[in-house]
Amino acid sequence: MAAQDEDNTVAGIPWFEPGDWQRLEEVCPDLKKTWESYEQWHSAATRRINELRRHGRRAEKVAVAPKELRAWCDANGLEPTAVACAHFAVEKLREKYG
Repeated sequence: MAAQDEDNTVAGIPWFEPGDWQRLEEVCPDLKKTWESYEQWHSAATRRINELRRHGRRAEKVAVAPKELRAWCDANGLEPTAVACAHFAVEKLREKYG
């Protein structure tokens, strides 16, 4: 998912803190279907960022806290899923870059 600033498109990568992982799994149960652990997610997310950058794309980590994600999903009538999390990250980038 991406947002745009004045220069080019920015790929927003949802970024989680290790201490939030258990709560994120509770808020967004489908994360467990894709990643077995925080470490597995972190490795995959880091590879994705590096891959985007290798291809000349801008990639930005977007902090996602469980409580904030849940509130955003509730306000937008969405189930908290990995896809909703990606949309949330894009929304935060849009707010940042206007």
